[in-house]
Amino acid sequence: MDFFDSLVLPHSGDNLILLKYLLILANVVFLIFSGVLFASSILSYIFRNRSRKLAKEEQGSLTESQFFFRLSSDYIDLITASKIMGFGLGIIPFFSIIMIYNQLLYLTTVNITGFLVFAFILYLIGIVLAYSYKHSLHLSWIFKRMNSNENIDEEEIQNYKVATEKLNSRTSIWSIFFLFFSLWIFVGSSALVVDKSHWSGDISLFNVLFSFDSITKFLHFIITAFGITGVAFIVKFYFWDRPSFERSERYSDYSQRFNAWIALAFTFFQPVFFVFNLFTTPRTAMTNQIYIIIAVIFFLSFIVLHLFYQSIKENKYKSAVPGFYILLLIFALIIYKEQSAFGISVSDQILKLADRYEQEEKAILLAAGGGEAKVNGEELYKAKCVACHRFDEKLVGPPHKEVLVKYLNKKDDMVKYILNPVKVDPNYPPMPAQGLKPNEAKAIVEYMYEHYANQIK
Repeated sequence: MDFFDSLVLPHSGDNLILLKYLLILANVVFLIFSGVLFASSILSYIFRNRSRKLAKEEQGSLTESQFFFRLSSDYIDLITASKIMGFGLGIIPFFSIIMIYNQLLYLTTVNITGFLVFAFILYLIGIVLAYSYKHSLHLSWIFKRMNSNENIDEEEIQNYKVATEKLNSRTSIWSIFFLFFSLWIFVGSSALVVDKSHWSGDISLFNVLFSFDSITKFLHFIITAFGITGVAFIVKFYFWDRPSFERSERYSDYSQRFNAWIALAFTFFQPVFFVFNLFTTPRTAMTNQIYIIIAVIFFLSFIVLHLFYQSIKENKYKSAVPGFYILLLIFALIIYKEQSAFGISVSDQILKLADRYEQEEKAILLAAGGGEAKVNGEELYKAKCVACHRFDEKLVGPPHKEVLVKYLNKKDDMVKYILNPVKVDPNYPPMPAQGLKPNEAKAIVEYMYEHYANQIK
């Protein structure tokens, strides 16, 4: 999209790497908030309909109807305490993600920005409708409990009540509809862009919605969202807000047990989707770190399952609190794993953008009469490399003699590795990023081959 391309600013390699980490943070905030909003909206809609059905049935007493209406109201209140939350935890992170993707994928042929902008518009509509639904539901609750008096006409109250119920009926289903498709497009776009093989051709909306990657990862997102929503309900209303949250004993028992079962049931399916996740991630984007993250997620999932099962078995829900935090950690690790895989896929693109920035910077300096700053490869080598490497002996890292032979005809690959190091040899610890610019890494490589030329032949 030409408009968004015009918003792209040249950045150094360090800034682009920082954007990768900001992308992870924005995804964690956005997906946790939006997942809970989506799941709680569905649960609220289900119990609102159950309440209306009981109210219409002759055998359904008003008390039973109000019981489930109260539960419906509490669900929609779970994460919509104020409009600021929707703006700060939903809209701002989503927009930031669009801008970061637009920056990192600049000059590539992949058209992810267009899909994300479309999803963003749907999301805006969905979140406005969700808050409208919340307020109309609160009004319906007031009308249910209001008794007419001499100052208010009973027929007028009934008219307002009917109008309000129509409003919350429409806003509830449409908010779920818009949130569902916006999040599906978002997750599908993010899933496809991890695989570089999709960058060479056009990605259609059909691919975004119905590719195997998109479907499995969106289903994974949904089950995780419902799991977090179930335990978040218990933690928020019965531990964080306990002094101000007054409900009957029957309501407390039912809502805690029901939500514990929700959390347990949806968390139970996590390992299945981890396996799908593992097989759908491109091999080129997999590292030892990602395998470790997956193993940690498996381990934490079984701990959470034990905590939720113990809560239900003993009918005591204190263990839901640590379960809640662990489940949030699991969700964050899932997002970190996905974005780490994307970071590996986009590493070459970052080098290209950083090199482009360097060329533009040089051109500006030359135009200003400042000339091109000379980079001293020897000084950089001594400052960055000699602490961990020797030429012909093993120190912290491998001997440089072996490294130079390995990259003898692949010097550009050596430059890329220095700029974006990943663990290759299991006998050595991973090399930390040195924060070098492309021309600095190139100067180090050139110095090493010049200095050790006679010793590697």
